[in-house]
Amino acid sequence: MVRAILFDLDDTLIVEEKATEEALFCAATLVYQSYKVSPHLFIQTIKQISESLWLNSPQVAWCQAIGVSAREALWADLKEEIPEEKKLRDWILLYRQMSWKESLSAFRVKDACLAEEMSACYIKECQRRHQVFPETFSVLKSLQGFRLGLLTNGFAGHQRSKLVRAGLANFFPLVIVSAEFGQGKPHPGIFLKALSSLGVAAGETWMVGNCLINDISGAQSVGIKTIWVNRSGQSLPTKIFPDVIVSNLQQIGEVFSAGKKINPSSKTLGI
Repeated sequence: MVRAILFDLDDTLIVEEKATEEALFCAATLVYQSYKVSPHLFIQTIKQISESLWLNSPQVAWCQAIGVSAREALWADLKEEIPEEKKLRDWILLYRQMSWKESLSAFRVKDACLAEEMSACYIKECQRRHQVFPETFSVLKSLQGFRLGLLTNGFAGHQRSKLVRAGLANFFPLVIVSAEFGQGKPHPGIFLKALSSLGVAAGETWMVGNCLINDISGAQSVGIKTIWVNRSGQSLPTKIFPDVIVSNLQQIGEVFSAGKKINPSSKTLGI
């Protein structure tokens, strides 16, 4: 019997990768307008430079443990109540400045004002473009009879702000952000914490997510059954086997809300 359903946030309930890529392109068009630098070449450059700078972060080990990437740090909000985030706050402002300035310098562009403008553009566009998938609200509404939890990797204030902006916060009695917990998915501890907080057993719980390693493998390590949201139709690797594969959330919403059984062995929904 299914009593609880856990959800991932980014690229499961809201658009993440596409949003940040589009935001980066918007920022890159500014250097094209002023200096005719190819947006695509600039994007490749800032990805490389920001990643290199990020590896020198004073809290890089902690950030890797909670699943925070260099890209997220280019626009994330930080919560000062968390000691590690407080330590990072001033450094991240410098990190952003250096990422944009050094990327411009790679094209022999020395323009501090433009670097600041591009950084601001990227942050604004990321916030604007992080929207829910079309079926997200209807599916969550249909699942209110279950105990719902959300497990997400990232900075605390940043991920919780996403939830609020997207209008999703009230759907989840339980929200666990990796920065607050101290470990991110796929660490088994964050899944065990969710089970304990919801008062359910692993066998009564399903995890829904788009990441095979963080969401699927992580949940299966503690005995939680899994639903892989494979929107892009990517091929399945040989070492990770989701219990169910869907192409959108509507497919699982129809089954759970109707109280029908899921047939894990078939890798499809038991409709």
